[in-house]
Amino acid sequence: MRLTITGGTDELRARIADAQAQLPALIEEAMQEVGLSVVDALSAAAPRGANSGGTPLASDAAGPLADSFFVQDEGAVGDPGAAISVQTSQPAKLDLVLNGRGEVRPVTARALWWQGLQHPVMRSGPVAPNDFASPVIDSIDAEAELQTLSDEFAAILEGV
Repeated sequence: MRLTITGGTDELRARIADAQAQLPALIEEAMQEVGLSVVDALSAAAPRGANSGGTPLASDAAGPLADSFFVQDEGAVGDPGAAISVQTSQPAKLDLVLNGRGEVRPVTARALWWQGLQHPVMRSGPVAPNDFASPVIDSIDAEAELQTLSDEFAAILEGV
């Protein structure tokens, strides 16, 4: 990065103070942009089955897995541990999709039954794992976001 600084020392000090004041907000904005781009990519990559809005698993929220991703702020802006995380309101369904499971058969009854099931069934077939999330995570271009942050910070220092 190349900075072109014009003006006297007092003006430069004022710009540095302005840059310091704006830096936490710039960092938060960059982190939110990265988080939202991950949410969008996960939503687009998530499988959509015929029953994707069916009965929720465990304490999961209802609805399709693709609609369950969101950005969560972790700590206040400017705090050393401040971060964002991408989470889901359907962790049990996400685990099932990512890791799959074997066949399910009844243990104490003669058929499987749960609320929302069309009728009792003798077994539920295996679910193959679908790691749709790893390619999304591997493709995150945080460096591009950091370049945007760096450019904005340089513009403040240059007085643009």
